[in-house]
Amino acid sequence: MDGTTETSAPSRCGVVDPSLPWITRRGLEILREEYTTVKDAEDLIPTQLADYYREEYPVLYRDRRDDIVGSARGLVSIFKRNVFPDMEIGWATYPDNSGHSDFIGCFRCHFGSHESADGRKINDSCTACHQILARDEPEPEVLERFGIRR
Repeated sequence: MDGTTETSAPSRCGVVDPSLPWITRRGLEILREEYTTVKDAEDLIPTQLADYYREEYPVLYRDRRDDIVGSARGLVSIFKRNVFPDMEIGWATYPDNSGHSDFIGCFRCHFGSHESADGRKINDSCTACHQILARDEPEPEVLERFGIRR
């Protein structure tokens, strides 16, 4: 994304619209903020995203408000799947889990020993929480889509 996209994609409520300029960068900045509770995040994330587009791209904000609102809902959804303020787990709490040796990350809880009263255990499969988008690719195309590299 070069920040100059002007076309409008169909509004998809609760999905981050990749055609919005700088949505990946700004979305990550917003997700990295510290929120005291999930309710705070639900209230503040949409406001922060709307403020960004209203200030930086006023015409786009006017013309594509539904896409921005839908993308804010998508960011809230991402937050609720990845950030747990009551457990003090934020977006960057476990910065790198690629080797699972430098940071215990997921396996702090997902190692099969936590059990509920009825005998259910926290699943230790990576796909319990993650969707694998690329594997064993030297330069995965998906990284470009997320604005990470390429």
